[in-house]
Amino acid sequence: MTAAMAAALLPHTAVAEAVLAAPPPLMPDPQAPEVKRNRIRLYNPEQATLAGYIRASAARGLPMIRPGALAGRKALLVGTGPSLDARGGRALVARKAKGRVVVGVKMATRILADRGIAVDYAVACHPEAREVEKTPIVPGVTYIVASCCHPALFDHLLGAGCPVQVFHSYCGGFVEPGSGLSEGGLYRALFAGDDWVAIGGQTVLNRAIAALYRLGIAHVTLAGADFGVRPPADTVPGAAPARDPLAPYYARAATGAIMPNAVFVDDGGRIDGRPWRTQPPLIVSAVSVARLILGGYVGVIGDSLAKSLARKPDLLDRAVTGTV
Repeated sequence: MTAAMAAALLPHTAVAEAVLAAPPPLMPDPQAPEVKRNRIRLYNPEQATLAGYIRASAARGLPMIRPGALAGRKALLVGTGPSLDARGGRALVARKAKGRVVVGVKMATRILADRGIAVDYAVACHPEAREVEKTPIVPGVTYIVASCCHPALFDHLLGAGCPVQVFHSYCGGFVEPGSGLSEGGLYRALFAGDDWVAIGGQTVLNRAIAALYRLGIAHVTLAGADFGVRPPADTVPGAAPARDPLAPYYARAATGAIMPNAVFVDDGGRIDGRPWRTQPPLIVSAVSVARLILGGYVGVIGDSLAKSLARKPDLLDRAVTGTV
């Protein structure tokens, strides 16, 4: 991945906040709500409490991830997608783990440890308190936690004696009530000027890729990064193919309305010949990863919507604009 591509996808907070005024021309972040051409409108249900969470994490005085700390290393980043248990998947993941920095998200950290694979890091970025239940304590793992995470998650990890490092994960460019500080301004004020922020997609896998890039990782291999499921054939709508391969994603968004996480959509096999069932936040997250696959920074083992989209680059812009 070139430096220009990386700068466009994983920018400084000030760049992220400027997306509305001037989207980076080479690789605009496909998930940013500020990109007005985006027909899939996303939102953060924790928006009103994020500033408080960030202030609470800053008060703990934990170390930030150090730029270049893992310079030149390669990483295996593992999610919890169903492909992780596909035929041959376990053996392939074990082979790919050798010689790489191994990183898990959510329950993948425990899954890997139970399979005898040593995990170096675990990444968390979502602000909900229920992330505690999805973040197992595994001895020997360093936890990389977004500053916007719920205080209960920090309590959970620190109470168990886990080493914790902090990074910033873009929360949409909010303004803190009362102080009037922007998201970037809050980071600068509370974290000794460190306002580097991870953006891209809506999943912890996306933000973990960004954090690994910050740490100097030279290449990331993803596993368990499906961004959807393959539904049984009899659940796929039998309608004639739409003129736009991604038309099903926009049937519910003709007026640009918010598509909540509860909405499931099927592509009817129009992306790669086999049906995908997914959700709006996952499609934009897959697009973000597909761009990194095309840029050469990310590789994917196992089934993945991101990999399918990367094979058809002409679909990437349509995936977030709904245009033909």
